[in-house]
Amino acid sequence: MSLHGSPGVGKSLFHRILARAAYNATRESDFDSGRRGRRNEACPGAGCPGYKVIFGTDYVVRERETQARMLRDAVTRHLEKYPESVVVVEEYDKLGCPARGMLKQMLEHGSAGTGANPFDRNVTFGRSIFVLEANMGFMDVHDASAAGGGAPTGDELTALQRKLKDGLFEKWTSDGCEDREDTLKVVGAIDIFVPFVPLDRAAVKAIVHAQLERRGETKKARRELARLEWDDRVLEALVNEVEFEGEYAIEGGKEVAIVLSRCVTRALRVLAETEIARAGTDGVGVRARVLRDRVVRLKPSTAPATAPVVAVLA
Repeated sequence: MSLHGSPGVGKSLFHRILARAAYNATRESDFDSGRRGRRNEACPGAGCPGYKVIFGTDYVVRERETQARMLRDAVTRHLEKYPESVVVVEEYDKLGCPARGMLKQMLEHGSAGTGANPFDRNVTFGRSIFVLEANMGFMDVHDASAAGGGAPTGDELTALQRKLKDGLFEKWTSDGCEDREDTLKVVGAIDIFVPFVPLDRAAVKAIVHAQLERRGETKKARRELARLEWDDRVLEALVNEVEFEGEYAIEGGKEVAIVLSRCVTRALRVLAETEIARAGTDGVGVRARVLRDRVVRLKPSTAPATAPVVAVLA
């Protein structure tokens, strides 16, 4: 499958969730178990068996042969050892001609040699899922979403998918890496073109809520506080800190983490410092303990120009 959309709209999150689903890992902690060295578990995690992310970029001419070999080696060595994987090639539309030829062989024939040695055996890819990711076509996705007032469905979705496919074909044809017929074959080997629509205010609000929940759970697990609370007014205040152009967030959901670090982290720090001053103590490590076992509530600030939210003890 080929994923298309602007940065920050969830393409990388999607293929990470896809890998978790493929291994039936319902919890993020299970999926990340490979980071702790238990390599033999069924569900590994980012950078571990079963989930391989490869970045494809447009190298200078003299380096493109090297890029092609690196792409081939990265995929074949991984699948030779782990034949049932989710393999992601990011920015695949920027691959140079040699690397694209290697990708073409993988998609069209489902196999590739493991090296230059003619006695090396081929590695087959039939039991793996290939995800190709690109920002290319994001304006087509944006325009279709704006025209329909939301995510395209039905005939509009079909037309958009056809436009993304045709756009890739036209780009690769104009690059002149191979014959037109070969370009048609490799584009045709992609089963589905998936548009990721830009994020409107409601979508950004949902991301803010999810990330606040995650922060609250993390702080509770670390015993930095007992519980973090907020209401819809807080969500609206934080969404107001995200930059929009028209109906859609300029950077998708990427800006949310920055907003929370700037606004929520600051609010918690100010509350901790206030409690330290009230208690008349300022020892080493006190800030990390001062809110322990306390319920903290986020509230909209009365001076939003200075800080959109404040933290108080419930």
